Amino acid sequence: MSESMILEQLTQLEPDWPDVRRRSQRLGRQSLRRQGVLVLGVLGAAAALAGGAYAAVRIWSGHDMTPAAIEQQATTVSNDTWSVCDGQGHCTNETGTHTEVTILPSMGVTFVLPDGDATVIVPAAQIWNIPAAGGPPGMPQDKPLHDNSGNTWGTAHPLRDPAGNWIGGVWSTPLSGGGTRTIEWRTATGAMTVTDSSGGHTVTTRLHAGDVVPLVPGSLAGQPRTLDKAVTFDLPSVGRVIIFPQLNETYLNDVNAPPMSEPLPYGAAAKYGLTPIGDYNGKVPVTPSGGSWTAHLPNGLTRTISWHAGDSFVSVQDTTPSGTTNTRVPIGHELPLVPFK
Repeated sequence: MSESMILEQLTQLEPDWPDVRRRSQRLGRQSLRRQGVLVLGVLGAAAALAGGAYAAVRIWSGHDMTPAAIEQQATTVSNDTWSVCDGQGHCTNETGTHTEVTILPSMGVTFVLPDGDATVIVPAAQIWNIPAAGGPPGMPQDKPLHDNSGNTWGTAHPLRDPAGNWIGGVWSTPLSGGGTRTIEWRTATGAMTVTDSSGGHTVTTRLHAGDVVPLVPGSLAGQPRTLDKAVTFDLPSVGRVIIFPQLNETYLNDVNAPPMSEPLPYGAAAKYGLTPIGDYNGKVPVTPSGGSWTAHLPNGLTRTISWHAGDSFVSVQDTTPSGTTNTRVPIGHELPLVPFK
């Protein structure tokens, strides 16, 4: 997974969303250095923060992204240029007005690799790009992707029904203490499970959209700035704010990149309540005791994200004309700054 990788092959894997006339999956070019995550454009999920006092600690508990939820996030784009591919690697450019769905990591599950890199699987959008032998259709089986340390992690392959339709995938990798971790997902429901098998014992765990977990349990203990220790917010403009409340640190897009190496679209920082740094970058103000970030969002929503230094969660307060809700989001989660429809 080199830093320059754009993953053109993903444009060949478009789901069959009948109401989306013209689709382009924007591949946000994000650094994959150590803390970087493959940001793939943005899906949607019908997710509003739970109301009353403080909601349950797992804000995404029980939630899976389905193709219908993705389709619901479609927007109309005018005067645009996009690629239309036939699934065989042949693409042509078209221009005009079309309906588009963009894909954010918070619509899938992020796995943090042992070297600190991370990769995202979005089951309902049939998007996955992981450093393992095998891979999505069209990816050379003898040239598996690698992480930035040159490693691959197990094997992966798509699942197909008797008619040959792609219905999901499986990724298996060895565990450090022996045994195997098997990650399996389904396109139709967006469901994902992780099964750990070792010494004759098997444990299966359900994962949901927005979860951020280590690929290999225990492999990240010596790395304080990996995404499993952060609460991350995806911006609609394909950018992200990473908050480490325990360290009282924030980053834009990438932990290790120079301050101006991951620019936002013009004016996006001010639009989403960040402190602007020039026209194409921004930051979240941090004080020795913690931080607070307020964004005025569509439909009259004011969202304030705050934390105290040393906390293992951030607090999200949503205020609308109808009232205010408060939610604690624990580390190890990624969610959209603007709630999904």
